[in-house]
Amino acid sequence: MRARELFEDYAQNLESDLNNLLVGAKGNGSEALNTNDLVDQLNQMGYAVNNQSILTLLTGNPNVTNATPTVINLQTPSDDQAGASSGGGQGGTAGKDPAAQVSDMAQKATKI
Repeated sequence: MRARELFEDYAQNLESDLNNLLVGAKGNGSEALNTNDLVDQLNQMGYAVNNQSILTLLTGNPNVTNATPTVINLQTPSDDQAGASSGGGQGGTAGKDPAAQVSDMAQKATKI
């Protein structure tokens, strides 16, 4: 039983750290990552992963459009906007310009 708990903790930590790396890369404007580089970073963090095993974790990840053993293509802002305009956005803001959305939220927050 304890082995299962350790494995589940390991898997959750791995997924969390992987998401942090992907979001960080996406936040820095990257549209693609070298799979080897990501695997190396995770190995340095103490995880035992390789190019093939990481693909399983990337399947269905909302930050990734597709992944191969050589390159990981990240979701781009245009992909995000396309998803929002197709109904994936939050109630009433689908397709709305992000800057306008932030401005609207700021105006609502500052009304007294």
